[in-house]
Amino acid sequence: MRNYFGLFIVALSTLMYEILLTRVFSITLLYHFGFMVISVGMFGMTVGAIIVYLLPRRFDPQKIHIQLASNSLLFGLSIAVSFFCYAKMPILLNMLHLLPFIELIIHLFSAYILAGIPFTFSGIVVCLALTKLPQPVSRLYAADLIGAALGCLLLLPLLNFLDGASAMFFIAALACCAGFLFATDSKSKVFHLATSVSVLVLILISFANASLASTNQAFIRVPDKWYIPQNERLYEKWNSFSRILVHGNPAVLRRPMAWGLSTTWPQDKKVSELILTIDSNAHTPLTRFSGNWHDLEYLQHDVINAVHQIKHNADVFIIGVGGGRDVLSSLFFHQKHILAVEINDRILDCLTRIFGDYTGHIDRYPRVQLVNDEARSFLGRSKQKFDIIQISLVDSFAATASGAFVFTENALYTSEAWKMFLVHLKPSGVLSVSYWYYTNIGFEVYRFLALAVSALKNSGVDECRQNIVVIANLNTYVATILISKRAFSEQDLNKIESFAKENKFTIMLSPKTALDATCAQITSAKDLKSIIDDSSLNLVPPTDNSPFFFHVIKPKDVLKSILNMDLLDKAVGRESAAIKILLFLLVEVVFLSFICIFLPLILSTDRSRLLSIVPLLVYFSFVGLGFMFIEIAQMQRLILFLGHPIYGLSIVLFTLLLGSGIGSYCNSLSSKYKIFNKPIVRLGGLLIALVLFESLASSFIPLCRDGSMSLRIALSITILFPLGFFMGMPFPIGLVLSKHSFESLAPWLWGVNGAASVCASVLALAVSLTFGLSATFWTGFALYCTAFLAYLWASSGQLSQNKL
Repeated sequence: MRNYFGLFIVALSTLMYEILLTRVFSITLLYHFGFMVISVGMFGMTVGAIIVYLLPRRFDPQKIHIQLASNSLLFGLSIAVSFFCYAKMPILLNMLHLLPFIELIIHLFSAYILAGIPFTFSGIVVCLALTKLPQPVSRLYAADLIGAALGCLLLLPLLNFLDGASAMFFIAALACCAGFLFATDSKSKVFHLATSVSVLVLILISFANASLASTNQAFIRVPDKWYIPQNERLYEKWNSFSRILVHGNPAVLRRPMAWGLSTTWPQDKKVSELILTIDSNAHTPLTRFSGNWHDLEYLQHDVINAVHQIKHNADVFIIGVGGGRDVLSSLFFHQKHILAVEINDRILDCLTRIFGDYTGHIDRYPRVQLVNDEARSFLGRSKQKFDIIQISLVDSFAATASGAFVFTENALYTSEAWKMFLVHLKPSGVLSVSYWYYTNIGFEVYRFLALAVSALKNSGVDECRQNIVVIANLNTYVATILISKRAFSEQDLNKIESFAKENKFTIMLSPKTALDATCAQITSAKDLKSIIDDSSLNLVPPTDNSPFFFHVIKPKDVLKSILNMDLLDKAVGRESAAIKILLFLLVEVVFLSFICIFLPLILSTDRSRLLSIVPLLVYFSFVGLGFMFIEIAQMQRLILFLGHPIYGLSIVLFTLLLGSGIGSYCNSLSSKYKIFNKPIVRLGGLLIALVLFESLASSFIPLCRDGSMSLRIALSITILFPLGFFMGMPFPIGLVLSKHSFESLAPWLWGVNGAASVCASVLALAVSLTFGLSATFWTGFALYCTAFLAYLWASSGQLSQNKL
């Protein structure tokens, strides 16, 4: 049993480490890089498997428990050492005074090398356990998958108690516990002592650092991308999907942090503000408010508040509370009732409790109701209708934000969402959306307008131009789009024009005028399709099936963008970096997979045997590809369904891995059941399960989109678990088959499966971006079908003789 528990703990700590790295990279790197953790993890583990294959003498089966114990210990210690070195890296770079570009390259290279080292040791342990231990491979694989599944869940509560750095050392201690279990079977007192001391020291470091972190005195912390003086760090707290940092000096007055503030506001009029930072990438101000409304006069000079010029005594629904700026604005303009929804409970805690005295306890005003929930599902469940629905710069440039393709695209920016927004507006209600607007690359505003036109036409509006106004502050590059269910009246337009003239704002589009030709074309077109076809950008309104709002390169231009990166820069601004990285990563993982996976086989294997292992090579490759395509498609889909990337990531990984673990365990029991004892039947069952899953998911997920969080989580687990059950069977089936003919190649085939998964983690993103989530799923289905045919090829008529 110790072997099972040891492997279980290694897998558990590996997944906890992997998911925590997405949080760390979200804070320390540009938001584009967070999704690469999956590739780094899979590649590191694959390298571990190849090391086992290339050094068979080093991993003597007679000393298997010593090897398992030592590499588990190295896995845990390398987590601690790698993170410590990475945490100190910004200090080293600052001392060297390098050029920014060179510093970025060194930082990225160091990040991936340091992050990948622990995965290599984990890969060695898992590969040794699955290929060298005497226990049935199906049961060992089950322990591996179930441990990984629980790791997905355990990190969520862990981050509610420990900060990121302390959690990293706690995970390292868990990994060393696996070494203790393996050392028990090895009967080595040295390893017993080493693992015991390592566990105790790492736990001590974790708890001591967490205790100091509670008073802002931690000796190891996740480094910030931006420098913040220690004396200005007032509050820091982690939870399952963000790191909240409040910083600043309340005694120092500053110009209001209002992104759309007019240049007419006097420079010498300042306020007291603190900055609330999410993952060191998104910033929102906490404003000191003592109840004196004169302190908030600058709010009437902010382009984001244009909607309050035409709607009075209104019922307001605010998406994203942040530091409370939009709530204060609604209070300042004497709106009747303000309902504001915020998904991050730590932000609400800062606003209402930790800094409640500073912010004036705006939650205690009778007109204000603050709710901790995901806005789209909350609004879908609500029966209320509103005069104003406001969305103001809610996107965070973090790894949990729109740009990190694998983890999320904003569920607020799809046709289905905007249709719901209009349904929840009163007959004369207005949807107000504020976002960055650069006149030379204003693709976000264009796509918002395409969404608006699509939603209005679906609501029965023919002349959409009469229902849309775009007003911009060209000095701060912020635009506010106003979409009304009814045509704007002459009185409304006069008020907006007066507001713009007074504050030197620019009306880019209204029923009267159009300074942006593209805006005019989109809103005036009888047929939106013709505008979309003629545009150099992809302005198709995003849907829940293809929610990539910020991806505007047309599929036909992808090849051009690879050959001419200037096209990306001109078209999509900051999103070009994400596309470049995705393309670069695709080339990189294919190249590294060849060097680390196929080259060792070519160099170490008799070429006469190469042809005979092609069927197994195809089988293990396509099983790895299929698993990742299905997994990533469901991550994307359930992120939208559950409302936050960490929920989608955790629930999908937990359910698929748990189901796969149980499926793998049942694989070893299949000989007891006549109908189910043939591998062909089990593999066929997977294909049937995939078809049934897609039909159920496409039917029930849209129907339950507006259900409570508990209902959505329960439905997600219910439909995913049977799928995971069957997805856990192909790998052990293939591994058992390979042992009958090519036992020495088992570690290499395990590595092939991992290498294919690395490539798939990037390829699946590319397919999703280009063709949508359904296409990604059905590509996964086609890959599993190919694996099924490869199994028939590999078994070569011997299937009936091998009861797996």
